[in-house]
Amino acid sequence: MLSARLPGARSRTCCRRSAAGKAEISLSFALSYPLYLFADQTLHVSGVVSMVAAGLVISGLGRTRLSPVNWQHLQLNWGQVAAMAGAAIFLLAAMQIPATLRAARWIDLAALAVVVTALVARLVVTFGMLPLLSRLKLTEPVSAAYKLVIAWGGLHGAVTLVLALGLAHNEALPDTTCRFVAILASDFVLVSLIVNGSSLKLLIKRLKLDLFSPQEEALQQQAVLLSSIGVSAQVHAAARTFRIPESVADEACNTFRRSIDLSATAFDIEAALSERERLASGLVTLATKECDLIPQYGSGTITIRNLEANYIIRY
Repeated sequence: MLSARLPGARSRTCCRRSAAGKAEISLSFALSYPLYLFADQTLHVSGVVSMVAAGLVISGLGRTRLSPVNWQHLQLNWGQVAAMAGAAIFLLAAMQIPATLRAARWIDLAALAVVVTALVARLVVTFGMLPLLSRLKLTEPVSAAYKLVIAWGGLHGAVTLVLALGLAHNEALPDTTCRFVAILASDFVLVSLIVNGSSLKLLIKRLKLDLFSPQEEALQQQAVLLSSIGVSAQVHAAARTFRIPESVADEACNTFRRSIDLSATAFDIEAALSERERLASGLVTLATKECDLIPQYGSGTITIRNLEANYIIRY
């Protein structure tokens, strides 16, 4: 609390946290290549799969081990790296896949069997394993419509192509095997992206998963109302700063309210939602605001008094 009030202490705290965030991001980047070499050269397993496993572990544990700000920065950096790496992989694949497919034969149509088998396997997992995990209280129940979308939307791309391209250049395997694996993976990725990817939106609409439930409509209404209140406060604050007449600020706020059409989202929450659903909506709204305010207090942007004032005003 004292560090949040003293400018010098607050600056030192921010510097330490900034340095910790940079160290965590640097460590995550430095971990990649040694882990790949250790898996590939020492354990003689797939370095690509080991990297994917490491990413899953960091994604699962990072939320509770890192501060919210540092975790957000880590996700942003790795998101940019993933986008560039994915583009590079598909560029390399686009240079090699045409020549590979031109050498395809009728026997290589076995890729269609792989596509069907993969879809059946995903259906078995979603409709067989998820209900079992739900009965064991290890996961939340998932509706049949969402299970079908999860199974159909299991797209494959960069990782599959990397594994296939790496195997295709493996000199320890016969040329026929390398060619067959490369064609199999290429066809599998193309069918997954073109067929599943292009029809996924239509499937979601057919199952009516793009429509809001009453609870989601209540959350949307609360989000719109909170955003309109925040925008109005910011506009009036800017008007006072730049000595703009209040009438102009009021007119701008009214124009904004008309543009988002608050009346269109208004409905009777008491009639639409049960008491339990209203409580869940309120807790979600409160948790969302906490995610915005608590990191600001932790970084020294706001004091504990301002934090309490925000809670009193908003809740």
